[in-house]
Formats: sequence, structure tokens, C-alpha cells
Amino acid sequence: MVDKNIEPVAVDVDNLALEPLGWTAHDIRARLVTEQLSAGLVGQRVAVSGTAQFTESAWADRFSGDSAAPQVLLTLNRRGSGLLPSYAKVIAEGATAAARRPIRFTETSETWTGSQPLTADDLEVRVTGYDFDSVPLSFKLPSGAAANLPVTVVDESTWPSLQVKAMAVAEVGQDQFGTELRVDIEGIIELGTVQELLADHAAHPRTPYDRLRDVPRLSVPGLVIEVTDDTDFLLAKRAIRLFGAVTADETTAAPQRAPRFVAGLRVGSAGLAGEPAQVVVRVLDAADLKSI
Repeated sequence: MVDKNIEPVAVDVDNLALEPLGWTAHDIRARLVTEQLSAGLVGQRVAVSGTAQFTESAWADRFSGDSAAPQVLLTLNRRGSGLLPSYAKVIAEGATAAARRPIRFTETSETWTGSQPLTADDLEVRVTGYDFDSVPLSFKLPSGAAANLPVTVVDESTWPSLQVKAMAVAEVGQDQFGTELRVDIEGIIELGTVQELLADHAAHPRTPYDRLRDVPRLSVPGLVIEVTDDTDFLLAKRAIRLFGAVTADETTAAPQRAPRFVAGLRVGSAGLAGEPAQVVVRVLDAADLKSI
């Protein structure tokens, strides 16, 4: 029989993020499971369980269409480490189906091993959500040490009414499977007035789909992540679409808040043709991402 110890872990429920998306969370609990292995090692993992209720009427400002409810995410990190977290998607449903009943979920992290077990107080578990999310999903404990890389955010978008305000962090960490490059980008999109949105829409080429809509919809900008070595050799490049839009309707009130987003990149740096030294995040018009 495996020698197993189970202890509760505190969970931070980010209500400020979830409530504008129509979600309320209930009975969110986490457990740290520790098992004795051979050669003096221990294996540990975190399991999270809870319930979330979606109220469609509470989802007032919508930026991703009406068919899918905003997704509910879990993050896992070492408390106070300053490392980038890992993510898991625990709820992804249509808005109509999500509103019918409370949704129960459970998620278990990958197992990590070591000679010195962590305690529940060493872990940080959070339940949150965003209007747009495009993050690698790998619910595992980040490595205990990482080296930060310089990151530059360059705004090359041409829509003044859709201003992306982003913070980006990049690090290279070492874990039991090798070296991993991690990049996280988090921010908001500051919206202009309805008149400014309409002016921007009129100043840009219209697609055939635009002509079929009664109310203009402006696609939010996207992101491109470029990773280079110290000679500016491009090692990796990733385009990220946020798949969101802002409605510009003179007959209704403008959105009352700026949409929030999170995006990222995870790549094993051992497979790259050089050592990552710097990262550039470019903000581009959604239409420009089609050519990348």
C-alpha cells in the first residue's frame, strides 16, 4: 500500500474577474496529495474541486459573441515565488447550457517529485477568468528557479479606438523534464467611444462579412511573440488570436468596462537553434494576423 498524506490547500477565488463574466464560484476546495516513493523521494500533486454558476443576465459586456460562455481557469504556482503560473481550463461551455444548472468541476495537476516535500502553504491555487484567453494548458507546478528574459511590447496596431495595454513576462526555467521557455502576456483593451469606434471602422477596409451585419463589429487586435538569441536570430515565433470583437452600436450604450485578456507561450528551449535571450511581443490588427 502506498503511504499517502492528504492536506487541504487554500484557494483564491478571483471574484472581481469572474463576476463581470457572469460566474460565481461555490465550495472551491483543493488538496495536496503526497506519496512516498522509492530512494527517499516523494511524489506530490494538487487536486481541485468546485462548483460554478453562470448567470447570463450578469454577463453584461460581451466581447466574444453570445454562443459561448467565458471560460473558467485554474492557475497553480509556488506562493511568493514570482514565477509564471500554469493554467488549466475547467469550464468551457455554451452560454445557454451553462446557465441551466450549476456546473461541477475537478482538475488534478501533474505529479512532481523531490526529496523535500512542499507544504500546502507553499502553493498558490487560483480560480479566475478573462474575456479572452489563449494560454498553454498544462496544469503543473512551475520549476523552483527561473531566469527572467527582457521583454519589449511593440504596438503596431492601427485602430486608435482599440488600445491594447499589456504587460509581458518571459522566463527560462529548469524542471525535471528539461528547460522550458515561458512567456505570459496579460492586459486590457481600452475602448474608445461609440463614435470613435465607428470612425475607425469607416477608415478601414470592410470585409464581405461586415457588409452582412446590421451593427459593425470591430475585431480586437492580436499578438505575435518573437523569441531571439543575443545575435537577434529568430528562434521561435507564435501568432495569437484573441477571437473577440467590440460592437459599435449608436442605439445602445457603450461597454462599461475594458475587456481583459491573457495569452502565452510555452516551448522546450532545448529544441531551439540557440539560447533564448530576449522576447518581443507585437500588437497587430486582427486582419494582419491572417498573413503570418
